[in-house]
Amino acid sequence: MKKTAFTVLISVFIAWIPLYMGAWDKALPAGTTPFKDADDKIRDNNAAIETAFDNDHVFTTGSTQTGEHNQVTLAVSAVKPTVSADEGALYNKDVDPGSGTAIAELFYEDEDATEIQLTSSGNRLANATYFTATDNAGTGSVDLIKAHTDDEVQLGTNTTVNGTLNATGTLTADAAAVVTTTLSVGTDLTVVGDIDPTSYSTNLGGFLDEDAMGTDSATAVASQQSIKAYVDTQDAAVIAGAGFVKASTDIVFNTTMTVASTFQALDLSGTVGSNTALVFLEVTANAAGNYVTKPTGRGGAFGIHYNANHRDYGGTNIVFEANGDIGYVTVLTDSSGSIDHGYTLNSTTITITVLGYIK
Repeated sequence: MKKTAFTVLISVFIAWIPLYMGAWDKALPAGTTPFKDADDKIRDNNAAIETAFDNDHVFTTGSTQTGEHNQVTLAVSAVKPTVSADEGALYNKDVDPGSGTAIAELFYEDEDATEIQLTSSGNRLANATYFTATDNAGTGSVDLIKAHTDDEVQLGTNTTVNGTLNATGTLTADAAAVVTTTLSVGTDLTVVGDIDPTSYSTNLGGFLDEDAMGTDSATAVASQQSIKAYVDTQDAAVIAGAGFVKASTDIVFNTTMTVASTFQALDLSGTVGSNTALVFLEVTANAAGNYVTKPTGRGGAFGIHYNANHRDYGGTNIVFEANGDIGYVTVLTDSSGSIDHGYTLNSTTITITVLGYIK
C-alpha cells in the first residue's frame, strides 16, 4: 500500500513539472491562479524568456546582459518569404548542390521579390552567377565577375579595374574590359568582345601607329594600316626584281670645288645611308672641264685618274665640253656612304643628283 501511494505521488509530481518549469506561456499566470502560486509562474516565464534570448545573445543572469549578438542563427525557410514595401529578408534555404543532400545556404530577397543566393557550398557565389552592382544611373545593375561554367574567371560587360588584375588561370571578358594599371594572366586571356588596338600596352611593348616606323621599336605592335603604308612606300622606291632603289630628286651637291684638280669627299649618306652602296649619279657643270669620281681612299691622287692626253679613260671620268652638258657616272661609296670627287676647275659650279643606288 505504501509503495502504491508513493508511485502515485511521483506520477503527480512529474505531471506538475511542466506547469512550474515549462516554456514561455503568455497566458500564465492565469487570472484564477492563487496569488501564492503566481510568483512561481512569473519566474518560470522569466526563465523561459532568458533561455530564448540567450540564444545568440549576451543575456544570461549574472552576465553583462547587454543583449548584443554572439552570432545570428537562421532557421531554414521552407518557402521563399513574402516581403512588403520598404523591407528586405535575409534567410536560409535548403539547396541541393548536386550531391543529393540539401545544404542550408544564405539568401536575400528585396521588396521587388528579387532573390539573391549569397553562398554556395562554402563559396560566396553560385557557379555561373554574376556578382552584380547598381549601375551609375541607379536604375539597373552591372555584371562584375563570375565563375564561368568551365571554371574560368569571367568579367562582365564593360568592366573597369582601377588597379592590378591578376588571374592565374584563364580570364574571359564578355566585352570591353578596362584595367587601368596591370593585367596579369597566368595562362590565357580570352576576349569575347574587342580590345581597343589604339591604346593597349604590355610589359614587352604596346601599340604604335607610325607609317614610317620611326620609333623602330623591337617590342611594339604596328597597325595593319601602318605596315601597309610602310611597305607601299618602300615598294614604290624599289624597281621590282632588281633591288635598285630609286632615290629622291634632291640635289646632293651644287657648288664649286674647294681646290681644282684635287679629290674631296662627297657625303651621300643622307640618301643611301651610312653603308656601302653602288650609286648612279647625274652630273652637270656650267663650264667645260673634267669631272672625276672614285671610291673613297682608292686609286691615289686626282692626276692618276685624269691627264690632258688621256682625259677620257676610266669609267669615272666625265668630259664637259660646254655649259649645261650632262653626264652620268657609277661609283661605289665606302661604309659611311661617302665617295671622292673632283673637277679640273674650282670656279665651275657642279650639280650632282643621286638617281638611284644598290645597297
